[in-house]
Amino acid sequence: MPVSARGQWHEEGDAGRATALLDPWFATGRELTGKLEPLFDQLMDSYLALGRERQRQRLLTEVISRGETEQARERARFWIARLERARDPELADFIALMRHLS
Repeated sequence: MPVSARGQWHEEGDAGRATALLDPWFATGRELTGKLEPLFDQLMDSYLALGRERQRQRLLTEVISRGETEQARERARFWIARLERARDPELADFIALMRHLS
């Protein structure tokens, strides 16, 4: 199915249909590769639209925990330091979120 169709379902308020299509892609423990990132993003957006925060958090935790947790923490620390050097007050909330997640 083309990416535009999944996006169209989401835009038309049919996030449930998009979720039903996308859930199986991540139910079998697949790694989040570059090819799957657009599907992952759409699924996360669909969960958000449906108010399924618990499912969003579960999927996010599961995908990061597939052997990439330490790498994600290192990248977060790198970006925290880099963004703090910019001294941009608009980035304060984002930096705080990254600290919380790392």
